[in-house]
This record gives sequence, structure tokens and C-alpha cells, in this order.
Amino acid sequence: MGHWLELANRLEMGKDAGDNRDDRDKRVSEEANVPNVSNVLPPLAHNLLSEWTKGIASLNPDIPCGSYPPARWRQFIGDCHKVLDGFAMDAASIGWTAIDLFGVAREGACYQHPSGGLAWRLHGGNVIKIDADRALYRLPLPGGNSSCAKGFLNRLCNPFVPVWELQP
Repeated sequence: MGHWLELANRLEMGKDAGDNRDDRDKRVSEEANVPNVSNVLPPLAHNLLSEWTKGIASLNPDIPCGSYPPARWRQFIGDCHKVLDGFAMDAASIGWTAIDLFGVAREGACYQHPSGGLAWRLHGGNVIKIDADRALYRLPLPGGNSSCAKGFLNRLCNPFVPVWELQP
């Protein structure tokens, strides 16, 4: 009990009691007080994710748009859900667009066009990772790893749109 009495006496006399709790804000930077919360998107990314979710939800796997054969259309819609569920949050936060992920050729003969967004390229495969520049994915074939560069479709002459903008 003598230790506490000594501290109280030192405080009464205005001496430093060795208690530094009152200057905590001097010891901790403001950045350290920002909570590290995962899955919190900036407003723009949140809006993109909402748009993509609504767009994919509007597609009917049993009613193909354009000239997609029914089996390929169903696979593509499944791949869209795979991208949306597994990677869209990360993609939205690092600048990927709807066309990068879910883009298809605007004209009616969509199935004939070899290029498309990440979901179009999967053919039932899996996305391995996505970063600021490209996505790495594995096709359902032996040695079928490939990549898709962000912004690639914007550099092509053919206009691409998010799949939900096609007409059935």
C-alpha cells in the first residue's frame, strides 16, 4: 500500500507520478486509430458492386441473349456468378469495370466473337487471383492457366457492353 500512497503524495505536490495515460494521444498517431476493417468498400466501389449484382441477377440462364447457344449461355451466366461472388468486391475496389469482368461484344453475334470479359473467358474454369492489372484464371483443361488484362477490351475496335445490356 505504500507505493500507492507515495504516488498520491507525488501527484498532490505536482510531481510526475510516472503515469502517462493522459498523453496517450501524443504517443499514438491518428492513422493507428483507424480501424482495419476488411470488406468495407469506398462509395464508388460499393455502387459498382451493386450495379453488377443487379445486372447479373437480371439475366435468365434459360433465355439466351444474342446468338448464344443455350448450353454456353448457361455456363457463361454461371461464370458471371462465380466472378461476382468470389472476386467482384476486390475488383471494384481496384478499378476493374463491368466490361472488364462481364463484357461481351455489342452486336447480336456475341457468341462468335473470341474476346470478352473475365467471366466470358472462364468456360467453367476458376479465377485464381485478381490484382490491379490482370486476373489469373484456370480453364477446365490440363495446363489451362491464362490471364485477362484489365482494360484490354477497351483497346479493341469492337464495342463491348456489360452482358446485362444485351437484348434477349
